[in-house]
Amino acid sequence: MIADKPTCSGGIPSQLVHALEEIWSVMPELKARLFSCFGQTGFMKLNVSPEEILSIIMADKDFQSYKKASLAESEARWKQNVADSPGVRWNSSKAIFEKTLDQVAKSFALKLQNLVKNYPEAWPGVK
Repeated sequence: MIADKPTCSGGIPSQLVHALEEIWSVMPELKARLFSCFGQTGFMKLNVSPEEILSIIMADKDFQSYKKASLAESEARWKQNVADSPGVRWNSSKAIFEKTLDQVAKSFALKLQNLVKNYPEAWPGVK
C-alpha cells in the first residue's frame, strides 16, 4: 500500500509522483521540471510553489502540443459530423473545446496540488 499521509522522514513519496501517469503521458518533461530528489531514496521535493503549478502546465510545450493536436482532431470530427448543420460554426465549438482543454490542465494542477499539500516540508524554500 502506498502511503498518502505526511511522513516523518520528509519529502513526497516518489511512487505517489510516478503514479500520476495520466499527467506524465501528456507532459513527459513536466515531472522533472516540477520534482527532484529530496536527498533520500524514494522521496521527492517540489521545485516550484504549489501556486505556480497551473501556470507552468498551461505554458508547458507538451501541453500546448496536446492542446493543438486535440483541437485539430476535434475540428476534423466536427467537419465530418457537424459542419453541414445550419447555424453551427466551428469558432463557437472551438471555444468550448478550448475551455474543456483548459479544464484538463486545471484538473492536472489540482491533482498535483492535492498531492503536495500533505508534504509542505518538500516545498521550495522550506528547510
